[in-house]
Amino acid sequence: MIRAMRRSAVWPLGLCLLLVLICCAGRHVGAQALYGTLTGQVRDATGGAVPGAEVRIANLGTNFTLTGITNDVGNYTLRNVPVGTYRVSVALTGFREAVVERVSITAGTVTRENVTLRIGELTETITVSGAATLLRTDTAEVSSQLDAREIADLSLNARNFFNWIDTSGDGKADKPAGNRNIGGFTIGGPIVKNRLFFFGGWEGTFERNAHTRIARVPTAEMRAGDFSSWLPANPADPTSCPAGVGCSVIFDPWTGNPGGSGKSPFPGNII
Repeated sequence: MIRAMRRSAVWPLGLCLLLVLICCAGRHVGAQALYGTLTGQVRDATGGAVPGAEVRIANLGTNFTLTGITNDVGNYTLRNVPVGTYRVSVALTGFREAVVERVSITAGTVTRENVTLRIGELTETITVSGAATLLRTDTAEVSSQLDAREIADLSLNARNFFNWIDTSGDGKADKPAGNRNIGGFTIGGPIVKNRLFFFGGWEGTFERNAHTRIARVPTAEMRAGDFSSWLPANPADPTSCPAGVGCSVIFDPWTGNPGGSGKSPFPGNII
């Protein structure tokens, strides 16, 4: 009788430990870091592009740093930047170091911070307050960010935040097409009578959504090497693209320095 009682008390304890391990593993796997992107252009006092400048960002809270170099037209892009507030430093021999304080990076967004370098000793520093803006010309995407309170106050079907996605671009929320089945169970019981109990649960969501993919195909001119339609309206500003249309200058890979600078663009963007 005593041996049977011990067995009946052991198996709930083993089940409880198994549930704890599953929950801890799920919590570890589900944790995700959120990132943003910082981009911009470095120019001198006359408005000319400054290639080869070092752009360094430092998180004011964690001291995380990331470094990039401006390209031939003075542009830089730092991707996979953890969310936070940063100090942006730009340095190049022959110019004073420029520092922009408190530039905010938010999840899933592209932030632009243009910097102007002025001639002087590198030991001199010019500090300005951050005035970064979320891009609207570098991408055709339009987004809105919600804080925790706004998300909690939303009326969502089955706690699915995808129901609030604006897929039409007109500001109206749209739910992806498909089916949804939510199932689950809970289990509980005593481990030590009137002293210790276990309780666990599982919830599953089953969806069958229809997906639409849109891909661009090259035109006859592009297949012939003519990419003149990609040229920006203002050659001095690579971001001066028509609304909703991307643009880019194509450079000859056989020109320039081994380090990647000094490349010459194809005349008229024709290869």
